[in-house]
Amino acid sequence: MAASLEGKRVLVLYDSWSLTPRILIQLETLRKGNMQISLLRWVRDEHLMPAEDSTIDVLVPAASGRVSIVLALPRLFKAMNKKAAELKFDIIQVCSLTILPLALYLAKIHGVPVVYDAYEYYAYNFARHCGRIGKPVTRFLEFLENMLIAKVAGVITVDSFEDSLIRRYRRFNPNATVLYNVPQLEIISPEEENKRPGEIEREKIYLAYVGGFSEGIGGRQILGAMTLVRERFANINLLLMGHTPEQDNIPGGLWHLAQNKAHIVCLPFLPQSDMMQYLRRAKLGFALYQDSEKYRRYGSRNSRKLFTYMAAGIPVIVSRLPLVADVVRETGCGLIVDETSPAAIAEAIEYIITHKTEAEIMGQRGRQAIEEKYNSRIEEIKFWQVYQNAFAGRKGRSQ
Repeated sequence: MAASLEGKRVLVLYDSWSLTPRILIQLETLRKGNMQISLLRWVRDEHLMPAEDSTIDVLVPAASGRVSIVLALPRLFKAMNKKAAELKFDIIQVCSLTILPLALYLAKIHGVPVVYDAYEYYAYNFARHCGRIGKPVTRFLEFLENMLIAKVAGVITVDSFEDSLIRRYRRFNPNATVLYNVPQLEIISPEEENKRPGEIEREKIYLAYVGGFSEGIGGRQILGAMTLVRERFANINLLLMGHTPEQDNIPGGLWHLAQNKAHIVCLPFLPQSDMMQYLRRAKLGFALYQDSEKYRRYGSRNSRKLFTYMAAGIPVIVSRLPLVADVVRETGCGLIVDETSPAAIAEAIEYIITHKTEAEIMGQRGRQAIEEKYNSRIEEIKFWQVYQNAFAGRKGRSQ
């Protein structure tokens, strides 16, 4: 990090229900550079938004995923502008296209640069809720995004299939780079390695699933495979990390497919160090993205679910989509299966359980790939380059 960034003040604008792991890593990177951070968040429903430490919330009700969200923007911009006026900052990082116009307005008023974190395919995801006019809405939002990013000082984006996103962004702003959606490089101490979480029983077999449990990422097929595998391994359990039954955030149809809820262990979202304690006790992890336009858009360096399992040193079972299959082919860290077939998934589960030496080698390969290639320490270099270029007032191409 350049010395000129020491002590700079960053205002982060975002509208997600909670800070994503990607943003948390970026904030940790900024803190390591002795930069001061202020968080300003758009809260759409006060009952659904958990409080973050030191976050300033702006409550402007709006329905997520609906076109009517546009009607809330004037009130939102007015309220956020009022809150921002009470803060001091040298740069703005904005994590949503929705709030990007406000960020540019604040940048002009305060004379500071803006870094735009284009984390998701916002135009495509928004337009999915627009029915038959979805395609023209997508084109309009992409046009709007292109015009706005030409005015920011830097752009951070995700890995996309055939680099479609970064190529588009760089036509309008050369200070743009891809950050792989990889975890922090956690150093495992001998004490941590021998620690066993209380919910984990030695005589049971645990198969892990991290993040949102949905049909789009193989929820139905995994439950079907579990039913088949239990015929041979009665002590097998599905470990759902990021869920609790009380939150009712598992789709009802999927939940009722489970023949016996005792075979499912639900855990809430956990800090990475705690999550790793559980994952290291699992036999494998699932990343069974189903074939859809959404997941075909992402590049092979974007599945945090996959990289999390690899960081824990456990083998993986993944779908045939390039999003995950390319990394598994490259590293040899798991098995690629027909993501639509519970029988194929069950066969892969049984293979990993019964071939302990090969499973251990797969897990070691995954962990080695994280240590050598897929970790935030490597991505930090690209992150800092965007910030340095932004502060320098130039839009040099990131490497």
